[in-house]
Amino acid sequence: MVMKLTQQEINKRMIEWRNLKKMYTNADQKRNSLKEEVKALKQQIAGLSPLQDEVEKLKLRIEELEREKFRTNRDSRKKSKVLPRYKKTKKAGRSNESYRRPLPKPEAITDEVVINVENCPKCGAKL
Repeated sequence: MVMKLTQQEINKRMIEWRNLKKMYTNADQKRNSLKEEVKALKQQIAGLSPLQDEVEKLKLRIEELEREKFRTNRDSRKKSKVLPRYKKTKKAGRSNESYRRPLPKPEAITDEVVINVENCPKCGAKL
């Protein structure tokens, strides 16, 4: 049994086919560019290998130097003498009077101002 397609169905399938063809072409291009990027990254990694070896050597050297430093510090502490501690001397005490401000002389007073406070400035309650 042969099925005949209408012109509209043929056009619809042709559009789908063109879209698929374009989509696969784009996907191939993307895949090829990603393959090239992977190659470039692998080359970069291969170039880093000698540097990684150098980093490992330097880390080992740092550890060795730190151990040596702490070893010498520990040895020097054992050999050093303990310095005598000095006692703190007591400061001269102040009397209670020294914390108070002296009253001004009557000649130094030029004005007197009276201020009436009716409410508490903090809570606002009447005084």
